[in-house]
Amino acid sequence: MKPLALAAPLPLALGSIARASSAQDTIVVQYAAKLLCGTSNRPGVALGRYYTAVNVHNPARDSVLFRYKFALTRPNAQPGPITPWTAARLRSDQALEIECTDSLVRIGDGFAKGSR
Repeated sequence: MKPLALAAPLPLALGSIARASSAQDTIVVQYAAKLLCGTSNRPGVALGRYYTAVNVHNPARDSVLFRYKFALTRPNAQPGPITPWTAARLRSDQALEIECTDSLVRIGDGFAKGSR
């Protein structure tokens, strides 16, 4: 099984760590996906409801372990909160969706902008 770490700034950061054929060889990959979620209440964001979702797919033949987190942004170039890592596993050719509502539950707010 290959571990895959996904980190998500909120924007959402997805990071992956895949173990190569040797137990000592490790390949580290990280992805960041922009996220808008909830009813906008911030300057510079068009009024409306946003429901970004990020799909994660494992096209490999081996199972993959990964993790993700949300790193939020705030107005006026201020950093926001960062959630703890959440672990997940995908078998060969499986996929899952990290939904907008997942970020809102983790940050306890009605609107989220950042990355996963």
